[in-house]
Amino acid sequence: MASYSFLLYMIAAQTGYTPDELYYTFGDAHIYLNHIDQVRTQLERTPYKLPIVEVKPRATIDDYRAEDFIVSNYVFHPAIKAPVAV
Repeated sequence: MASYSFLLYMIAAQTGYTPDELYYTFGDAHIYLNHIDQVRTQLERTPYKLPIVEVKPRATIDDYRAEDFIVSNYVFHPAIKAPVAV
C-alpha cells in the first residue's frame, strides 16, 4: 500500500494537487482459522499517529527515484508472527 501512496503523491505533485486520502479495495481478503489469534491481536492495537511523507519535486513522473521519498515519524508495533497456512 505504501507504493500506491507514493504514486498518489507523485500524481498530485505533477498535477498541482495536494494528496488527501487513498481508498484501497482488497480483492481477495480472507483470514485462515490458524490466524484468528493474530488477527485479534492486530484489532486490539491502538493505531499510532500517521507518519509524515515528503516527496522531492521532479520535472516529470518518470524522474522519481526511491531516494526522493522521505518518510519521517514512522512508529510501528512489533511484528505479529503467524504460521504459514497450507
